[in-house]
Amino acid sequence: MDAEEYTLDELVEWTRVIAKELEAAMAQRGAPQLDLEWLLLRCQDTLRGTGRAARVSGLQLLRDVAEFDAEFPGRLSHARPVRGGG
Repeated sequence: MDAEEYTLDELVEWTRVIAKELEAAMAQRGAPQLDLEWLLLRCQDTLRGTGRAARVSGLQLLRDVAEFDAEFPGRLSHARPVRGGG
């Protein structure tokens, strides 16, 4: 699915899920701490936004997490939102 097809509600729900996963990943031995901390800050920024700003931030976060997942495969199980928020 193309990233632009996600609704704002789906992006916000996924951001909450990925933020929890990032926090858990930070506790893992050998985890790329700075990358995880940066992504967690991006999650917080996205969740503070509203309307178009939140949507644009969420879409960029989606790309950022995809890049992280490509560099560190398997560290995050929710690297993409699930359609319908589930």
